[in-house]
Amino acid sequence: ASINNTNTTKKNSKKIITKQKIKEALKDFSGSFPILVYYGDYQFDAKPVGKGFLNLEISEEQNYNIKLTAKAVGWASLFLRKPLYYESRGQYSELGFETFYYEQITPKRGKNFVNIYPLKKEIYFSSTEKKLSFAEMNSIYDPLSLIFQISFLFKLNKIFEDNYSKNFYIFNRKKIEKVEFNPGPPQEMVMPDGSFISAIKINSKIARGNKSGSLEFWLDPLNSYFPLRISFKDNIKNKTIEFLVIKESIIINEKKIIEDKPNIINRTPYMLSDWQ
Repeated sequence: ASINNTNTTKKNSKKIITKQKIKEALKDFSGSFPILVYYGDYQFDAKPVGKGFLNLEISEEQNYNIKLTAKAVGWASLFLRKPLYYESRGQYSELGFETFYYEQITPKRGKNFVNIYPLKKEIYFSSTEKKLSFAEMNSIYDPLSLIFQISFLFKLNKIFEDNYSKNFYIFNRKKIEKVEFNPGPPQEMVMPDGSFISAIKINSKIARGNKSGSLEFWLDPLNSYFPLRISFKDNIKNKTIEFLVIKESIIINEKKIIEDKPNIINRTPYMLSDWQ
């Protein structure tokens, strides 16, 4: 009995240590961070068309909640009056993020949501009112959870090794795609406050060949591989929308960009073309 008790104690201690390590790895991702929105590729002298917040909450119960919301500013606010909204909810573990629910509100298609049932290996798309099986896939991600999943694996030195797959399954409002992600060489970025950051660009390529859109993002290796720039590209329409995440308070035109979060209780889609 004492041997069994000892083994049980060791297992429980290992679980506690693992849980603490995961929380430690994720704590730098947690918080509410201002974002600037750009139409086209971000450049230092470009003017943002929108601003908002990227929020990541981590709970003691190992639940996570990621939200990205933005609203138009300046001349764009005359035409685009309501906030854009993305949300990802699920759980985290030593394997990273596991999505249970994803929601997006865009001007073109309004509100769409996706429910994921990990035990059944099923996914439901509100846009098609259909369920699909993903039994042959290890894990699936929405764009938000995928970005932080790769950041998380970078931080643990478990990404893009020879024995680790570069392929991830990512879903949008109506389908799942197998996407290959590859890191590019470090790129020097000039932030709006004039500071320089050498970031790792992650490029995506849909494994089946031709694609109508792509996801790219830049990670800051000196800041826990935090995603500081996110790019959604529509390759058919040749349009790009980018989100620049500001982890530190900066000054633009002598005004802080940090403001109250936009009211999204009665949110209505307004702003960007869908990614795929």
